[in-house]
Amino acid sequence: MTPSTFVAGLELSRRFYQEEVRPLLDKHLPNVPHAAAKLGAGSDVLGFDTPMSMDHDWGPTVLIFLPEQNWQHAESLRAVMRHHLPSVFDGFPTNPSLATSEQGDAPTNQTVRPITVRQFFWERARYTIDQPL
Repeated sequence: MTPSTFVAGLELSRRFYQEEVRPLLDKHLPNVPHAAAKLGAGSDVLGFDTPMSMDHDWGPTVLIFLPEQNWQHAESLRAVMRHHLPSVFDGFPTNPSLATSEQGDAPTNQTVRPITVRQFFWERARYTIDQPL
């Protein structure tokens, strides 16, 4: 079930972070520094989304960037989101693919994902920040 009124993906994800994700982080992981963003592929990331975009891979998503020295909190962050996020935000599911990882780990929440800057650049460009340009 999706709302009948179009909301741009960046706005939807911004509100999702502010209204749901950030309060959970503040309550359950208050001393873990992070940054949040909606980055990656997709018309919504570029601001080119339309109501037609809502029929595929649509919904609130956010990357939670953790400093590498705080990566040990990633699983706790996943667990907090898995157990405390509402199942729907503004008419969109917050766990559209509560899937088990390839390694057979516990289910992960694909709409709120912890990541490091190093991991992000490796996934997007197969580039590590240790490599010279």
